[in-house]
Amino acid sequence: RTKPSSRDSKATVSVLYCNQSKKEKEKMMCGGTTDARAVDPENKTIFTGLQSQVESMSGKTFTEFEPVLMKSQVVAGANYFVKFNVGGDSCVHARIHQPLPGQGDISVVGVLNDKAPSDPIDYF
Repeated sequence: RTKPSSRDSKATVSVLYCNQSKKEKEKMMCGGTTDARAVDPENKTIFTGLQSQVESMSGKTFTEFEPVLMKSQVVAGANYFVKFNVGGDSCVHARIHQPLPGQGDISVVGVLNDKAPSDPIDYF
């Protein structure tokens, strides 16, 4: 795995925002999160690339790591709340922050371990 470069991070914030439908953008309340939605292929690649950060914060190593659901929140950049299937009936939730372009790299800022597939993704 490679770390995204600063240039990649600038593209990432555009990709993540642009992948939201017009309806989602209009529906998003400033500061609030969107409804949970499936992770599209482009965002899946970005989130999967953060596996080592999620593992480090969770204190666990995952043989499976599949982003399945996400919510987003517009802040100074964007927060993403992502549910990852990590094998069997186990999931972890990660809070991922994408700063504004030129302000840093996308990073994992929080992880909730031992979540079930049926657990909703909530703000944390």
